[in-house]
Amino acid sequence: MTTKNDFKTVFPDTYQVDGDHYVKLKIQPFEYSRMNGFNVTQSNIIKYASRLYNHPDGPRSMLEKIKHYCDLEIQYLKVNKNDTSD
Repeated sequence: MTTKNDFKTVFPDTYQVDGDHYVKLKIQPFEYSRMNGFNVTQSNIIKYASRLYNHPDGPRSMLEKIKHYCDLEIQYLKVNKNDTSD
């Protein structure tokens, strides 16, 4: 007998844990990021931008998270890529 968990295992892109702010989208941030070869910073920015107006925490919270990932990437570039631009 097939169970609901079997279905989730075979079709993980058809459900979401905690909420529905991704499954409502035409393409989920994970799929978009993978298809475009984005790094973790880019993927997280896409993720938070995708749910900007559809997450219970509200847009301000999502924008703060996007800003934090931008700051982390800027720091990474300065330390690891010899980026001296300010």
